[in-house]
Amino acid sequence: MIWRLEKQMDLPLYQQIIRLVEKHIEKGELLPGEKLPPERKLAEYLDVNRSTVVRALDELAASGKVIRTQGSGTRINEAKWGLFDSAKRTGAIMWTAGHLIRQILIWMRFRR
Repeated sequence: MIWRLEKQMDLPLYQQIIRLVEKHIEKGELLPGEKLPPERKLAEYLDVNRSTVVRALDELAASGKVIRTQGSGTRINEAKWGLFDSAKRTGAIMWTAGHLIRQILIWMRFRR
């Protein structure tokens, strides 16, 4: 996954980060329950101050799109997946199908 901002002068950096995370969710690149990179690493990837990343993640948490847990990181909120449009739900369905296939393959491997 590419973490890069197209720094737009008309939009504050924290809002650009919010849009970037939402875009990754829409494309199915971030799936329900998936963990985001740590704040420091994300700030490094995006070439912004860590406090800017913290503000963006706080906003995403306030909207229910992510869950932040001190010491455990930030994850995409599985319970709020329905907040996103149908394209995003399609990504969730694809994730579920992929998870099911992985479980079947693991079961088959241990069955031998």
